[in-house]
Formats: sequence, structure tokens, C-alpha cells
Amino acid sequence: MRDFLDVADTIRDGLSAGPLRDQFELVFKAIAELQAVFAKSVLNLDNIESVFAAFEMADLFGRLGTIKEAELHALTSAIKSLIVTTLEERVMFPMDEQKRRVHPPRPYNQFAQIIKRMREVPSTVITVMTFNYELALDHAFHFNLMPLNYCLSAKDTAGACAVLKLHGSLNWSRCANCANIYATEMDELLQGLRWFDEVPDVRLRLSQHLGQCKSCGVASTPEPLIIPPTWNKTQHYAEIKNVWSVAAQHLSEAENIVVIGYSFPETDHFFHYLYALGSVSAIRVKRFWIINPDPAIRSRFEPLLGPLAKERVSVDHVPFSAGINLLRQAFIRE
Repeated sequence: MRDFLDVADTIRDGLSAGPLRDQFELVFKAIAELQAVFAKSVLNLDNIESVFAAFEMADLFGRLGTIKEAELHALTSAIKSLIVTTLEERVMFPMDEQKRRVHPPRPYNQFAQIIKRMREVPSTVITVMTFNYELALDHAFHFNLMPLNYCLSAKDTAGACAVLKLHGSLNWSRCANCANIYATEMDELLQGLRWFDEVPDVRLRLSQHLGQCKSCGVASTPEPLIIPPTWNKTQHYAEIKNVWSVAAQHLSEAENIVVIGYSFPETDHFFHYLYALGSVSAIRVKRFWIINPDPAIRSRFEPLLGPLAKERVSVDHVPFSAGINLLRQAFIRE
């Protein structure tokens, strides 16, 4: 996250003239306007989520420096395009040249394998919640033949693991005709793509191959559904209401909560309320485990946790890739 906008700026330099280049230019023009904020306030302009939040609020308030009204309304769409493009250019997938098969990034593959092993234990229920938009986790489940359920609707998927993408996903779309929110599954996205000129690692530009809405059958140009990371999520609530409802329900039923890689920024009031209201139940939390290399991570979570949860907190200051082995040691019985 810290260098996301630096990467996006590098990608901008390589874009040809056209709509996508114009969107990148608009985003960085607006960021330049935000520099004036430092005269009277402070914003973290190196963090993509802070910038995204500022753009959405600027559109709500109707002003951002010298940015024209039409450009202001286009900012949210522009930064979504920047996020999608940057993720798809940056996240690399290993390619098996002999089998012509794309593998998930190694830590995600290992994570999915651990989830699969854990779910083999009778009566064990695993739920994965993520704020990430990209498809590394989704592909890891697909690669390991694990059915997943995004819980976009109340319809259950038998035997599937709930994977709740609380900020949306690169393979979710809103139908322009009937407004139905739907997912294009990984097997459909991967069919017929050609990546072989990029071995040994490939980029999966899957947002360009989203499927049509199956509810109404009206042709449209699908684009990824991305929920802005701001407190003002209520306007998006109806779109993925069921995802958030299931997240709250599963938090209330959880005996072990593992927070891995999530930094819990001060501005994320949404997660604070999701946890606070969702975790209300008679079930006692056995463990609240934080895996994050940030030395200050415990202090950010302290205000979130009640007395019982604080007694059950453990922290390991390691990155996601190293945390995989800790998960295996804690939850897999050989």
C-alpha cells in the first residue's frame, strides 16, 4: 500500500494516449490539488485508500481546489480504473510452462492449502474476510479445487468456504440493466486466455473478461465493483448487504479470530463497527491473533478490543508469507 501510487505513476508513463491515460492523469491532477490541504490540515497522500476516500468526499462536498465539476464527478471512476490497472500490472502469477497452467502466488497457494486441511476436521467452520480487491486468493481456492461462496446473495453453496470480500472484487460486477450484483467465477475468467508470452510469471488482466449478467441477459460492458474505503459506505450497503451481514454473523460465532496483514488504519471506522456489533454473542473468543510486521499494530487494535478479547490477544510481527507457517503450526495436526 505504501508505494501503490508510485507504481501507478510508473504505469502512467507507459500508457498510450486514450481514455485510460486520461483517467490516470485526472487522478494525479487531483492529488496535486490535495497538496494544498497541508496548509491547514493533514492527509496521507502516499496511501491509495486515503486518496480514494478524499476523492469520494470531495465529490460529495462538490469541491476540490481548481478541479472542475465534471472532472470531480469523474474522479471516483478514474481512481477505480487506476486501482484495477495497477493491481493487474503488479500482481504476478507463476506459470507452469510444461502444463501451460497458471499457479497462484506462492503464499496464497499455501494459505488455501491450510484452509483446505483445516476444513477436513469435522464440525470446523472457516470464514475468510478480506478487504483486497485482487484475485490471488480466489485463484488459490480455484487451483486447489476448493469451492468458495462470495455470499453475494442468501443462496447457499453446499460445501463451499465463505470468502467475504468486504470492499468488492475485480471479478464482481453490477449489471447496468437490472442492477444485479454478480461474480464471474475463476474457471470462466481463465478459459481461453493467452499468457504464454510472459513466462515464467504472468499478469492476469481478468477485469477485461468479465461475464455478462445471467439474470436479465442484457448485453453490457461489465466493470469491477469496488467499494470506496470510507465511512460513507452506507450508500453502497444495498449492493453487497448480504456479504456484510454474513461477515457480522460469522464474527459473532467465531472462537478464533486471526487478523493477518490488515493494518487497521485509524480512518477505517467501518471495520470498527463491523467487529464491535458483529462480535456481540455469548460465544467466548479463545484467541484474537494478529499477524503483522508493523511494531505499532497492537496499539492500533487496543481501542477496538474489550477486556475479554484483550486477554486473548497474541501478536506476531511477521509478514503474510511468514505467517503462513505459524498458521500451519497452530491449526494443522500432522
